[in-house]
Amino acid sequence: MKGANLLATLRLSVSTALHTAIGRLLGRSYVPHPRTYMFIEPTSHCNLECSFCTYRLGLRPRRVMETERFRDYVTQSLAMGFADIVLTPINGDVFMDKSILDKLRLLDTLIGRGEQGILLYTNLIGADAAQLDEILSMPRLKLFVVSLYGHDLPTFERITGRGQCQFRRLLDNLAVLEAVVRARGALPGMSLCLRSERGYRLDGAYDGPLHAAVNRLISLGVPAVVQNDLDDWGGLVSEADLGGLDMRLIQGRLVPKNGACIQPFYNIQILADGRVNACACRAVRDDLIIGDLGRDSLATILSADNPAYIGLIDRQEAGDFPESCQGCSFYRSIYDSRIRGASRLGRISLEEFRRFIADPPRIPSE
Repeated sequence: MKGANLLATLRLSVSTALHTAIGRLLGRSYVPHPRTYMFIEPTSHCNLECSFCTYRLGLRPRRVMETERFRDYVTQSLAMGFADIVLTPINGDVFMDKSILDKLRLLDTLIGRGEQGILLYTNLIGADAAQLDEILSMPRLKLFVVSLYGHDLPTFERITGRGQCQFRRLLDNLAVLEAVVRARGALPGMSLCLRSERGYRLDGAYDGPLHAAVNRLISLGVPAVVQNDLDDWGGLVSEADLGGLDMRLIQGRLVPKNGACIQPFYNIQILADGRVNACACRAVRDDLIIGDLGRDSLATILSADNPAYIGLIDRQEAGDFPESCQGCSFYRSIYDSRIRGASRLGRISLEEFRRFIADPPRIPSE
């Protein structure tokens, strides 16, 4: 398995190095618009302890964001013109927040007649039927992504560290999704992401209720993908942690870093404790914290006047990457032309970004 893991890493490294070098040589930068997404972490608790996740290491405080703080952070984000609000923890699941439905109702109300949407990621296990029925009816819900781990009970147990009880809850909630889709049609933004071993295929002949449930949803128009490439969280996860699972572990330290990464431009995340993290993907250390909403406004933190934010981008441009970035395989250079803007706001150049945060447009209040 080590050979396959190294080959996958090298393939990514060569492709990344080539495209990035060409873009930087030509002076072409492709920065996702800084008002694309605002990620908010309602809770940092999880109901799983996946073998390839750092949650089980206890590196971050486990908290639930108070509803009034959530209201404040959303209000600030909308006032700054963020296109969409994404609810997801770095490690965890939104349904571990017992007030998540209240928060979603509040978010739906605060958006009001605006164009912003709600994006939600979950492993689905902690939800119940009533919650799912209401959430999937929310008019502002643009994206509902379900992360599945394993394709049957044995692989689920080996990956998640959980057993029959959680597996049964997952199946029950997939049945709720199926009933909703049959009644209303597949939501445009609903999808399934299944992480399992390399030999698994969605169209394969497998016994078991999870495989069958996924394929019923696919037949109803819900897209699904299988992933077996994993990030090693900057070396915090090793092949030994996988316990023999046939999944490829990408070694982030071997992925070349050339120029600023796209994450601090459009994947900013407000953590459950109110701190602001420059990366919503794999930053579980504190070296990408760029501010604290207990002390400063979001507009101040994400401005040219904040040396922690601008300094991070300048450091990356100069090849000086914080520890979280050095070993990250999620790194994507702003000089890589393959990177696409992930929203209707598209992309801008690095120079345009600097001008934007130096003098951001004023969003009129209603």
